[in-house]
Amino acid sequence: MHDGTVLLTWGVQVSSTQQWVGKVHAVGPSLDEKAEAFANAGLFAASKEMAGLLMEATQAWAAQFEETDPDSVEISGADLLGWFAEWRLRARKVLDLAVTP
Repeated sequence: MHDGTVLLTWGVQVSSTQQWVGKVHAVGPSLDEKAEAFANAGLFAASKEMAGLLMEATQAWAAQFEETDPDSVEISGADLLGWFAEWRLRARKVLDLAVTP
């Protein structure tokens, strides 16, 4: 840090590939701040997979949702709900696997 203090850092590793993607450190000495650093590291490790899932969510059904004439939109509620339920399980899995070493 600017005052010469050296903070303990933790490596961030993607659990599915074991790839090291960065380091995090607590913003201060309290246990809350260390817990926050661990939580941030987990999210950081999962960020690439989460970005892919978010991209998929914005592109799925895009043609139907971006139709200029709302009266011509044809979306099966059952199909959409089924897709979302499956997508949500995959998103939950990525978040649950976001761990730090």
